[in-house]
Amino acid sequence: MLRSPKPPEIPQNELHNPFTYTYGIPMFDYLDKDAEQKEAFDLWMSSRRAVKDKSWFDLYPIVPPLLQGVRQDADNIFLVDVGGGRGHDISALRERFPDLPGRLVLQDLPGTFKDLPKIEGVEFMAHDMFTAQPIKGQPPTVFCDESLVKWCISLTSRPGARAYFFRNVLHDWSNSRCRDILSQAAKAMESGYSRLLIEDQVLPDQGADATQAAIDINMYVMTGGIERTEIVWRELLDSAGLEIMKIWSDSKGSIPVIEAQIKVNE
Repeated sequence: MLRSPKPPEIPQNELHNPFTYTYGIPMFDYLDKDAEQKEAFDLWMSSRRAVKDKSWFDLYPIVPPLLQGVRQDADNIFLVDVGGGRGHDISALRERFPDLPGRLVLQDLPGTFKDLPKIEGVEFMAHDMFTAQPIKGQPPTVFCDESLVKWCISLTSRPGARAYFFRNVLHDWSNSRCRDILSQAAKAMESGYSRLLIEDQVLPDQGADATQAAIDINMYVMTGGIERTEIVWRELLDSAGLEIMKIWSDSKGSIPVIEAQIKVNE
């Protein structure tokens, strides 16, 4: 009798995949050492974004989820595009919604911004998403003195961004590494105000189509990442202190947008 082969294990990190086995280092480290390949990769990613039939904000309604209750102070940050490459998505957002309240920030590694032209209305910020998110909510600090007359001074709080956006970023990484990324975002988010938006595949439990299956295999081969089912997404976000509010999708094969927030304690 033939026995079924043991199911493949989910990759645990970027060190266990065919690319790293072949070249001796993970793919993103390899790109960091080869400026020509890095530039080609960034341009390819930008071209993929440019030819999409739909943008994420065609699927996810900016109005009212993000605009309702948003702070109107121009110094506040409306959206942070984490790992946003050369900025195609965030520039398209600004073009569609030129009057969004607050600032738009594009984050990626320093090499990505080399020779990148300025994008009107978008701030560039070099940032490694595995480290502490610098755009972070901070509650007000109160100083009191009761020596003679009781008085208190409350310093102005610093809010987190309204939204932290990840597009086709998390499928590059294993669950353990994604947990590190998401935990940094969760620490920066302001409970009850900030939203986490993830544009990535949400696979069915069974019956994934050929394109979805091919992308999943490619992620494993190149980076040790995976495409995820809804159950896996929920477990992953929960492990980072986040909870899914809604998965925005359509019947036309668009890549879904996962909307999440800081987990509400019951």
